[in-house]
Amino acid sequence: MKPWNSLLTPATILKLRIFICLMLLNCIVFAQTGPAGHPALSVTLKKGYLLVFLEKVQGANLYRQPRIKLGRTLRKIKGYDDNNVSSPVLKVSPDGSYLAMDHIIMGYVYRSEKDSVYHENYSCVIVDLKKAAVIRYLQSDCDGAWDENRKWISNANRHLPISGKHSQ
Repeated sequence: MKPWNSLLTPATILKLRIFICLMLLNCIVFAQTGPAGHPALSVTLKKGYLLVFLEKVQGANLYRQPRIKLGRTLRKIKGYDDNNVSSPVLKVSPDGSYLAMDHIIMGYVYRSEKDSVYHENYSCVIVDLKKAAVIRYLQSDCDGAWDENRKWISNANRHLPISGKHSQ
């Protein structure tokens, strides 16, 4: 049997280096560019935009971690807490620039170490698709509709102009 020193000839070391470089190149070329695995839900919006939810809530028709996808770019929605959830019911403005979606906070409120209360807070957010950012928080659910002038009309017939500025 040959000792290890005699197996590591300059030619063998060169072959080993080439093999390692090819393996690294293979990893770089075939690496995934997006999140690991498949998204839980993808919804096609207007103007080539896609809303992607990365996680589904077990036992409910609710989703977490929404992302805006345009082409190969997947962007987190600024101002939307990934711990909160949304339903797949979405309302896109007529011109395809804005999206109204649920913003539901779910969890426990602890009165003491032994006493807790389950809590849900339903609200609605208006998202600017181009900026991938929440531009308005509404203290109601997303019951309402867009008018032809890009204004959100709630069920109380309040017209909310969309200015592109972050407001509450």
